Amino acid sequence: MPMLIRGGLVLTDPDVPPTRADVLVDGDRIAQVGPDLTAGPDAEVLDARDHLVIPGLVNAHTHAHNHLAKGAIDRLPLEIWIQYLAARVLNRTPRDVYVGAAIGAIEMARTGTTCACEMAQVSPWPTDETLGAVAQAYADVGLRVSIAAQVFDLSFLESLEGLETLLPADLREATARRRPYPRAEVLATLRRVVERWHGAADGRIRFGAGPNLVTLCSDEFLEACRDLCRERDLTFQAHLCETKAEAYTAQVRYGQSATAKMHALGLLGPRTVLAHSVWLDDADVDLVAATGSVVAHNPLSNLKLGAGIAPVLKMRERGCHVALGTDGSASSDNQNMFGALRGAAIVHRVVDPEYERWPSAADVLRLATVGGARAAGFEGQIGLVAPGYKADLVLLDLRSTYFHPRNDLVGQLVHCEVGSSVTTVLVDGRVIVRDGRLTTVDEAALLAEADEIGQRVAVEMQGPASLARRLEPYVRQAYLAANRAPWPTNQYASDAYRHLPQQ
Repeated sequence: MPMLIRGGLVLTDPDVPPTRADVLVDGDRIAQVGPDLTAGPDAEVLDARDHLVIPGLVNAHTHAHNHLAKGAIDRLPLEIWIQYLAARVLNRTPRDVYVGAAIGAIEMARTGTTCACEMAQVSPWPTDETLGAVAQAYADVGLRVSIAAQVFDLSFLESLEGLETLLPADLREATARRRPYPRAEVLATLRRVVERWHGAADGRIRFGAGPNLVTLCSDEFLEACRDLCRERDLTFQAHLCETKAEAYTAQVRYGQSATAKMHALGLLGPRTVLAHSVWLDDADVDLVAATGSVVAHNPLSNLKLGAGIAPVLKMRERGCHVALGTDGSASSDNQNMFGALRGAAIVHRVVDPEYERWPSAADVLRLATVGGARAAGFEGQIGLVAPGYKADLVLLDLRSTYFHPRNDLVGQLVHCEVGSSVTTVLVDGRVIVRDGRLTTVDEAALLAEADEIGQRVAVEMQGPASLARRLEPYVRQAYLAANRAPWPTNQYASDAYRHLPQQ
C-alpha cells in the first residue's frame, strides 16, 4: 500500500537546510519528494508536520554477541577487556544469541538506525543455528543488515606480541585448552549460512565473512574468506589496527604493517570494511584510499577502551571512504548512533588546532548515511531521501527541546539530539517504529528475557572469568611493552606512553 508522508521538513542534502515537502512511498522505495504531492485513495497518510524527515542512519560496525554485556566491563584496555568479554559470551545458546542480537537491533531502531554492519562472533565457534539466530533477530526487528561472521583460526596468544613467552607453564596449558576455530568446519558453515541467508528478508540481509584480526588468522584462512567473498560479491569485514599493541604485533610478526599484509593478500577493496583503523601511518592511509576500502570509525568505543583517536582528518583529506559506527555494547555501552555522531564531530578538534580541517555536522551526518550505505553494500540504495532510494526513513519530533530555538537543524541533529526525538522509523517502506514503539516484536518480553539470560551468564561465566583474572597480569606486561615501543605515529592524546613503567 502506498504511503504519503505529508508536511515534514525533509533533509535531502546535509549541506542544504531541510525544506517543507511530502514524501511518497510506493512499496519499498521512495517514489517522489516534493511539495503538495497526491496519492491514491488507498494510500496511508502519515502526518509529518512538526517533524524532521531524514534518511535512516547506518551503524557501520557493531557486535551482536556482546550486547548482553553492556556496562559490565570498565576501565580496561582492549587486550585485557577482551578476556573478560570472552568469559561472558562463551557457550551461549542460539536463543541467547538471538536475544542479544534482538535487543541491540531494537535499540538501533528506536534511535533512528535502519541498517548495520554486524560482526557476530560465536564461541567456541560459529554454527548454522547461532549465525542464523543473529540473522533472524535482525529480520524479526525489521532492520537492514550486512552480517559478517567474526572468525579466526589461531590461538588468542598470537594477537599480542610476547604474551606466550610470559606465561608460566600452567597458564600455557590452560590456554591451550581454549581451542581456536576449526578452519575447515568454520568455512563450511560460512558457505552454508551464506547460501541460506544472503539476500533473505526481501534483500535486507547480506552475509559475508569477518576475520577478526590479521594476527589471529592464518594466511590460508584469510585467503579462503577472501575467495568466498569474491565468489559471491560479499562484504569482507575485519578489525584493523584498533590498538597500538595490535599494530605493533603485526609489524613484528610480518615485517610490515597489518594494512600492508592485508593488501599483499588481496584483502583490501571496495567490499572491505576496516573497523577502527586507529594506528595507521601515512602509507597505510594511502593504501586504504587507493583500494577504495571503507573505514568504520568508532570514536566512542576507541575512547572508552583507550585505543586512541583514529586519523580521520588525514583519511578524509587523502580520499578514504569513511563510515561511522558504535561498536558493540560491551565497549560503547549503547547502539545509539547519535552519540557516535557527536563524538565524531568533536573528538578530532583536539587533534589539530586548524579549525578549517574539523569535520562539520554535515560531514559526520554523511558518514552515518551515504558512508554507511557504502560500507554495508547498499550504496545507491539507502542513505538519501530521494526518488528511487529505499524507503528507509526516520521522523524526529521537532517539538523536542533539542530543536528549540531552530538555529541550524543539521547542527542540532548532530550536536543536540540524543535519539529520544525519534517517533517513526521505516525500513523498506514498512513502519517498524510508530509513536516511539516497536511494531515488529514484543520488546518488553525480549528485555525481560535478556535480564534472565544476564543473571544466568553471571553464574556461568565464573569459571572462564577466573582464567581471565589469572591471565591479566601477563597480558598487562605484554600490553605495556607494546605501548612503550617506538611507532611512526602517536594516536594517543598525550605522550604518556613514553613513561610507562618497566615490568
